[in-house]
Amino acid sequence: MLGPLQAWHDGAQVPLGDQQQRFVLVVLLLHANKPVSPERLTETVWPGIAERRSLVRGYIKRLRIAFQDAGDVTIDTTPTGYVLRIDEDQLDVLRFDRLREESLRTNDPREQIELLRAAVDLRHGAFLEDIDIDRVGGAEVVSPDAAYFDAVGDLAELELAAGDHRSARDRLRPVVKLDPARQKHAELLMRALLAGGDGVAAIRIFRDTTAALADSGMEPGPKLRNLAARAERGEPAGSLPSRPAMFTGRTAELAAITGARGPAVWISGAPESGKTGLAIEAAYSLRTRYPDRQLFLQLNGFTPTCRR
Repeated sequence: MLGPLQAWHDGAQVPLGDQQQRFVLVVLLLHANKPVSPERLTETVWPGIAERRSLVRGYIKRLRIAFQDAGDVTIDTTPTGYVLRIDEDQLDVLRFDRLREESLRTNDPREQIELLRAAVDLRHGAFLEDIDIDRVGGAEVVSPDAAYFDAVGDLAELELAAGDHRSARDRLRPVVKLDPARQKHAELLMRALLAGGDGVAAIRIFRDTTAALADSGMEPGPKLRNLAARAERGEPAGSLPSRPAMFTGRTAELAAITGARGPAVWISGAPESGKTGLAIEAAYSLRTRYPDRQLFLQLNGFTPTCRR
């Protein structure tokens, strides 16, 4: 549903029938695991034409045949109507909601990134883009698009904090292109572009967003203006490499580095003992104290060919 209406089973696409049958299926999916009365189905798909109720039974029968090989997806008849029973991980909109809720319950940034990436990657187009929403509930249908855009913004913010500005940039570009007036997403995209040293593209985003906001009688906020000023000044991007993906342990060492009061901290150890990874992890932990700039300089101390 997060794109064209499709169903898959064992790697093969399930035929969903003609447009009327697809309308009936969508109404059941929008109320997954809840009963929908035949009267409501008829009124939703064929408003004002009660005699079409007999068609509902035929479409339900065909849908049951279509899903008969997928034993864990069924359409049951209950005293209060038809119930499409489906596991939340089998329906993309339900899986998206679950993943996003799990991301909100954890305080681990890496786990949040993993969960949000899994959630936003479920989308492969506009919500039910090949379905006439007016034929399946109209104004009663709540689109998940707003939740999707919020998730993209949350994920991009986490990726930027982790130093993965390229992933944030690529994820934000289609969202901002679709709606340049989204200030939060434009701001995040400008930050990602500046982190990659592309001030020209950041200025272009600012101008596009400014023009889109002007159409609604609005102006860009201070964060966008400050980012545009940075881009105009040609400020160099920070040079920290990507944050170590699997960094674990070293809790005491990290605490000693981040809690140190002196102007410099010396990390020593044998080759391949994880000194660089520890330094990078500490640098990311301290980024908020030095928002203007962070510098990473590779001295190649243990590189055999390094000139002494």
